[in-house]
Amino acid sequence: MTTNNEVEQNGALIVKSEASEATVIAKINFPDFDQEDIETWFICLEASFHVNGIKLDKFKFNTVIVALGSRAKYVHSVIKQCQNENNSNKYETLKEAVIAHFQPSETQRLSSLLSGMSLGDQKPSVLLSEMRRLGGAGCTDNILTNLWLRALPNTTRAIIAAMPTATLDDQAKVADKILEAPREQISSIQHRGDGATINSLEQRIEALTQRLDEALTARKCEKQKADNPNVPCIFFDGKIEVYSRPRPM
Repeated sequence: MTTNNEVEQNGALIVKSEASEATVIAKINFPDFDQEDIETWFICLEASFHVNGIKLDKFKFNTVIVALGSRAKYVHSVIKQCQNENNSNKYETLKEAVIAHFQPSETQRLSSLLSGMSLGDQKPSVLLSEMRRLGGAGCTDNILTNLWLRALPNTTRAIIAAMPTATLDDQAKVADKILEAPREQISSIQHRGDGATINSLEQRIEALTQRLDEALTARKCEKQKADNPNVPCIFFDGKIEVYSRPRPM
């Protein structure tokens, strides 16, 4: 059995340990809170705890609150909950709340990474490929579309906007074709009146849309042939007509 004397000794050791840690923690220069890189900040903070022998949960918890300063208001409800409950894991609870609030989402991170990219002299399709490479597996076409469109010239972006059903890769191919137009042709269009410019753009949009429809139709025909090699298909006004050869008599 544990005697009263042993309990008193253990209590004295705990008090001494707390007093020792309190003295040490008051002298530590902890890293300043870094809202731009929360995970790295916690790594540095926990390294400071380890090096200086800070083990008590309440000291770690209070250190984070001090570091947050006025930003503690964003996790105030979690702080109050930890203070009001007999929670032996206050630090980890607060850490999770801070990361959840300040750490940017994957979409925000990718947007920050890719928004500074410009078209320059490269083709739109090349820019799209580079964005995909930098974005990694988590960068979906839904995320990429707006970021990629922002980098395109206004005229090109307006034409692409008229193709909402086309895939992002098909849109990139059309954008390549638009920007491949000779500068003299573009210049002559710009020097005409507004009506001529609009008419010219409408004609180009119509031509590009027709070419895209033909390409998509051809792709459907190829798939039809792959699925049914003995059933040929032909085109009528951009549409696929499938027919079967008559059986020999």
